[in-house]
Amino acid sequence: MKTKIITYIYAFSFIFIWNAFVYKIILNFLLNLKFIPADICYIIINLIPLIVLFEVIAKIVFISTISSKLKFVPAQLESLSQIDNKTFNYYTNALESLGFTRISDLELSESSLTVARIFSHPKHFCFAEVMQTPGRSSVFCAIGSALEKEWSVSFRDNSFVHAIVYAFLRRPKGIIVVKQGVTPEELLRSHLKFRQKIMRDLNLQLT
Repeated sequence: MKTKIITYIYAFSFIFIWNAFVYKIILNFLLNLKFIPADICYIIINLIPLIVLFEVIAKIVFISTISSKLKFVPAQLESLSQIDNKTFNYYTNALESLGFTRISDLELSESSLTVARIFSHPKHFCFAEVMQTPGRSSVFCAIGSALEKEWSVSFRDNSFVHAIVYAFLRRPKGIIVVKQGVTPEELLRSHLKFRQKIMRDLNLQLT
C-alpha cells in the first residue's frame, strides 16, 4: 500500500511540474534549434514524460512485487529440472581455469526466478556468477567487483539480461558493461582493465 501511495504521489507531482514549468522550457529550446521540424519537437516533448514515468513507475511496481521473504538458499543444480548443466559446466571449468574458486550453488526461495553458481577470485578480489532462469535456455556469466563509496562494476556476456537490469535495477554508482559473446577469459580481462581505470580516475579502493 505504501509503495502504491508513493507511486501515485510521484506520478502526479511529475505531471504537475512538467506541465507547469518544464514542458514550455524544453519545447521552446527545441523549437529554437531550427533544424528540428516543429512536428518532431512536439513528438519528442510528448514522449519524454511517458518514458520517464514508465521507467520509474515500472521500477516501483516491479520491486513491489518482490516478496520481502525471498532469499537465496543453497541448492544442487544438478538435481534441478530444466537446468542447462552443460553450459554451467562450461563456465565452471573456464572460471576455475582462470583462478576462480567455486563457492556455492544457490536458488531463490519461494520462486523459480533464478539459480546461480557463485565464484570468488582470491588474487583479483572479484566475484563471478553463472545464472539461469529455469526453463529458459539463456545462461550467462557476470564478473563483478565492489568498490568504496558504494561503487560497483559488473561485466556480463548477455545483452538481454543487461536490458532488464538496466531498466529495473540500475543504480547511479552501479556500472554494468555488456561484452556479448566473449569468453570468460576475455570477460575477466576487460573487467580488470576497466576496474583499474575506475579506481584510478575516482580514487577508489576495493572493498
